[in-house]
Amino acid sequence: MGIGAVVGIIGAAYGAYSTEKVAGQARDDRRENAASILAENQEQARRLKKQQDQTVALARARAGASGIEETGTVTSYIDEMKKNFALERDWLAKSGKRGAGLENRRGRYEYQAGRAQAWGTLFSGIGSAASNFK
Repeated sequence: MGIGAVVGIIGAAYGAYSTEKVAGQARDDRRENAASILAENQEQARRLKKQQDQTVALARARAGASGIEETGTVTSYIDEMKKNFALERDWLAKSGKRGAGLENRRGRYEYQAGRAQAWGTLFSGIGSAASNFK
């Protein structure tokens, strides 16, 4: 085997290693981004809950200030408001989890594609070296 073939194999091996390393970093970056998406989503949910609690308290205060007792229609209204607010928070939580899950999935796909490319580079280099073997 000539020196050119050896250098070719070494170059292909290093290229494969580098490609896989970059793919792993891309996957790790996607994981970090997914964690940020979840953290941001949780903060949005916390703020939304606080705002919704204030809205319910204001509705109760206005009903009380108007002299209306908190029974019947007022209670039904506040209960319906709370139910809708809970649905809104549930949707927000699901949306955040879905976004983070997609980001993680993209990272896995990018990593798998990078690994496949790395192996292809390595085998191409070995094949090229073997064809030069005399």
